[in-house]
Amino acid sequence: MKKIDSITVRLPYITQKIFIGCDIFDFALREIIAMRYDKLIVVVDSNFYKLIKSNLERCSENKIADIIVISPVKKYKEFNACSEIIQKMVQAKMNRNCCLIAIGGGYVGDITGFVATNYMRGIDFIQIPTTVMSMSDAIIGKVAINFGGIKNLLGSFYSPRYTFCDINLLLTLNKKEIIFGLVEVWKHTLVVNDNSIARKIADYLDGKSYPDIFFDLTKFSLKTKKKIVENDFNDKNGIHKALSLGHTYANYLEQKFNLRHGEAVFYGIILEIILSLHFNTINQDKFNSIKPLIKKFEENIGMLHKIQTLINIEEIINNLKFDKINQGNHFTFVLLTKNGFCVKSNVTSGNLREAFIEFSKFNIL
Repeated sequence: MKKIDSITVRLPYITQKIFIGCDIFDFALREIIAMRYDKLIVVVDSNFYKLIKSNLERCSENKIADIIVISPVKKYKEFNACSEIIQKMVQAKMNRNCCLIAIGGGYVGDITGFVATNYMRGIDFIQIPTTVMSMSDAIIGKVAINFGGIKNLLGSFYSPRYTFCDINLLLTLNKKEIIFGLVEVWKHTLVVNDNSIARKIADYLDGKSYPDIFFDLTKFSLKTKKKIVENDFNDKNGIHKALSLGHTYANYLEQKFNLRHGEAVFYGIILEIILSLHFNTINQDKFNSIKPLIKKFEENIGMLHKIQTLINIEEIINNLKFDKINQGNHFTFVLLTKNGFCVKSNVTSGNLREAFIEFSKFNIL
């Protein structure tokens, strides 16, 4: 019997069950088929579909009404992609006792979840994430799509009812994709000050991997996010904002430089570490303890110099005014502290100019 761990996330409107294990994809399909849904529609990443097509065909039992294959690129995380799925659901006469299944990374999960939360005022969806990023960060609490060139403008606080994290699926990824996902795991270590997990990330970046490393990292991230989301589901009391560490500047970088989400978040975290030093929420000793892992990430990502060369501070500041966590006329950023994080909601344009000047000179290698 394969080892399968589970995590239960208790949210105001749903109890989400997450299963984590190795080589559990067929187990997941059997469990889903056995559930009491009238019909299922599968939305699957085009890069992944060819690897699991035969698995889906073996488990269909006439319950899968359709399989929708989508490309996991930014232009598809728009309403047009959602509209295509909705049309298929209407054609299949999907009712409220039907379910969507998302198989893929964060884009596929967001698009599928957005449709699920809106179709007939909300139906269940189930997620089988296939990337480090989606397993560690994108499967609890919220879904969103882009609109009008603005990232994640439309969305809601909504989770899949069931999630199956098959660690073996990560074997299909190249090292860059894994490293981009590990940035989100690193983010979680920073906001809860967990040095032991940070060391495991460093081990992987140094090539010192071991069999259960991604099982351990995924479970840590999910437990961290579970605790945060259960305590601040609707992002009302500031706890949930911890998950936005690095994301304010990252949203701009993704659009400007066409970066992947993980690499953009990495540079967003560097900026917020600089802001943390600026506001004295961390001291130099704390910064020095973080620097070695920053260096290891930069050795693998290697975009810092290009970003520094093309910085346009006024353009960035104007763009950041539209970030969703801002309050009033000031900017809001998540900063690090000695033992975790704090939310700074009165960051001025002047503070940002100083931080970006320091960022433009930042040298870690």
